[in-house]
Amino acid sequence: MIVNAIIGFVIAAGASWVAIYALMPLFSKLGFIDIPNERSSHDTPKPRAGGIAVILGVACGSLWFFMMEGVHLPWIFWIASFIVAALGIVDDKIGLPVWTRLIFQAIAIGLVINHSGAFSEFPLPAPLNFSLGWAGYAVAFIWVLGIMNIFNFLDGIDGFAGAQTLIGALVLSLILFGSPMSMFTLVLAGAAMGFLFWNWDPSKVFMGDVGSSLLGFWFAIIPFYNGEFSLNSMTLIVVLVLWVFLSDGAFTIIRRGLNKEKIWKPHRSHLYQRLNIIGWRHRKIVSMLVIFMAVMGACAIWFADSGLNDEVAWAALAIGLIIFVLYAIMVTRIESSNHSS
Repeated sequence: MIVNAIIGFVIAAGASWVAIYALMPLFSKLGFIDIPNERSSHDTPKPRAGGIAVILGVACGSLWFFMMEGVHLPWIFWIASFIVAALGIVDDKIGLPVWTRLIFQAIAIGLVINHSGAFSEFPLPAPLNFSLGWAGYAVAFIWVLGIMNIFNFLDGIDGFAGAQTLIGALVLSLILFGSPMSMFTLVLAGAAMGFLFWNWDPSKVFMGDVGSSLLGFWFAIIPFYNGEFSLNSMTLIVVLVLWVFLSDGAFTIIRRGLNKEKIWKPHRSHLYQRLNIIGWRHRKIVSMLVIFMAVMGACAIWFADSGLNDEVAWAALAIGLIIFVLYAIMVTRIESSNHSS
């Protein structure tokens, strides 16, 4: 199994790398171009929809595991994923209204929830794991929709989403080792690595909505199909794995909401964007945040290895909160120092 796992990872990485190389000229010819605007973090037009290559890498790696190990995920997983991917491609090409995106995202989410069920308890450690009843379906819907869109919002500088996907998927593969989902997360990590070669600062291609939305969707529905842990426990593990994205995303959404801003509108007020505005290079920002991702990945492994101990869960969340607060303070102080000078 380990040899096949390594080969599957390499196949996914290689397929993703080759797909970007082959498709980049086609992206430009078909009009998949990201034109810089006042909210952009880049200065020159670049091809987007590079997430298609990640999808192809995942598909090739998954096919390998199916042939070698007979491992596969439920068909509804792939149908829902296809809906999200197709929506992303159309959005990257012509741009879609918010309501149109929400309708098709809701269809994909509904398919997953109808097939796999919803939360029976609120996905936090005791004593906050209260029973949800029918409200569990609403919480499940909000969870998936939120992760999809936060992942999309946070894909704003070179290498950021790719690095989060690589580290997060590798950690989940270790935690779920031996299960069908561990194989999927492993090829997802491989595909992200292949893409990162082209997307690291200075990038040659962007992931686009087809990539960021689908990656967020996959991370959000992994708990529903993990096969090892309860839905609540696996959801908490995913929260820890994606902490860097989720904490910045949630903090910015809440702050903008309190300021009565339209939270769905593009902006440049995430913490990582604020660092970029004051002059930090993309690679410097991502390199720092990769360290935070690795720490939170270790916390996720700690929680899983503890037998899903509630005290460990709260300790891991406390570590994440401390990291985020220090990060926010650092950004604010750098901004103040930069303005005063």
